[in-house]
Amino acid sequence: MTSRTHSSELTLEPLDNLQLAGMCGPLDEHLRLIERRLGVEINNRGNQFRIIGDDESIRATTEVLNALYKLSGESDEPITSNHVHIYLQDSGIEEMLETDQIDEVLVRTRRGVIKGRGPNQQKYL
Repeated sequence: MTSRTHSSELTLEPLDNLQLAGMCGPLDEHLRLIERRLGVEINNRGNQFRIIGDDESIRATTEVLNALYKLSGESDEPITSNHVHIYLQDSGIEEMLETDQIDEVLVRTRRGVIKGRGPNQQKYL
C-alpha cells in the first residue's frame, strides 16, 4: 500500500503561550513522541502547526494536538507523556496501522518462535 505524503496547516486558538508550552512539553518532547508514533513531521511556530505525512496520520495528529491543547488549558497539572500515550491510543491510528500489516515476521530460534505483537515490534523484527 503506497501512501502519498501531504501537509496540513493547523492553528490552535486562542493563542496562549503557557497552554502551548504545556501541550508541547519540555523541549517539544510531546511533539516528538507524536511524530514517532504516528509517522508524521510536525513543524510549529507559536500556535501555527504544519503536519506532514499521509492523510490518516495527519487526521490523527490533528485530533491529538487539539485534544492535548484543550487539556492543557483546562488542567492545572502539567501534561505528561502518559497523557500523550492515552490520546494516541484514542486516535485509533494504531489499529489502522495493524490492519495494514500484510506480512507477519517470525523469527525461529532453538527455544521457539518470536513474533512481534504490535506494529512497532513487527517493524523492529
